[in-house]
Amino acid sequence: MKKILAGLAPILLLTVNTAFAQTETVIVNTRFQSTGSWQFFDNNKTALTTNLPDGNWVWGAVGGGGNSESPAIFANWDTGNPQNVMFFRYENTALGIPIGSNGTYEKPAKLTFTIRIRAWGDIFGAGFWPNMTRLGFGSNPLYSFTGFRINNAARTIQLYENGTARDSVPYPGAGGILSITINTVSGELLSVTWATAPGAPPTELNFTSSAFTDAATQFAGAIGGGGNTRVIIDNMDANGNGFKITGSSDPLVQIAGVTDISPVSAVVNGKVTFSKTQDFYVTLCLGRRQPRRHVAGLGWQYHQP
Repeated sequence: MKKILAGLAPILLLTVNTAFAQTETVIVNTRFQSTGSWQFFDNNKTALTTNLPDGNWVWGAVGGGGNSESPAIFANWDTGNPQNVMFFRYENTALGIPIGSNGTYEKPAKLTFTIRIRAWGDIFGAGFWPNMTRLGFGSNPLYSFTGFRINNAARTIQLYENGTARDSVPYPGAGGILSITINTVSGELLSVTWATAPGAPPTELNFTSSAFTDAATQFAGAIGGGGNTRVIIDNMDANGNGFKITGSSDPLVQIAGVTDISPVSAVVNGKVTFSKTQDFYVTLCLGRRQPRRHVAGLGWQYHQP
């Protein structure tokens, strides 16, 4: 038995070991496949093989006009253009998909956005927006953007927070695979990596940020820059996976069976929600709220004797 804090008079003392593995859920996934006709990405579900939020693609910004400029998959007879890819056919383009909670789908606290992206031209990138409407950004896809902008000419990858340019690091190579892992509760950027090709070892990029909050990450997508930039989003393998979002939430420890409890407070005889999955012990005092402390970047942590 563990000692409890002075002043508490529980009826019973209970120690729970929470050594759990997180379960990854595929939230959004794609497969780009050329067919007998062009396929456009504009207020539809083109190429989506998984779409738990059940939203449509939003073509957010263009430098030109008309549906002919929206991103597309070229037809298989159009052999002068790249096949089996999503192609941004105009500069200053943003394309996103909603990932916020909707219906029975609840947005997880931890998200990983992986995209295989390259460009003909100077500027491209991927990340998140708080909101997107069709053509709603005018000619600036970086408006309210939180993510990473790659500049081929300057050879840099730059962090953006709500449309504001922040730190940059050297761009490690030609078009490849960008993977962004975030905690939408704290807004913390947990990891960002770049790999030159499928199966290549990823390079960890040295960024820190707390801007990737739930509100800032309601849409996920890609951007093309100015000039003559044309962006390509490619399949990762035969199953697609070139634009993929996965998520996980920390498990619940069921103490008794009361319905839903706030993730930042636990009442014994209810559910205890942990803000970070790891091996540790929690002492529960029945009939009392468990002493807690708040840790920056981790949220509420329960007393660990």
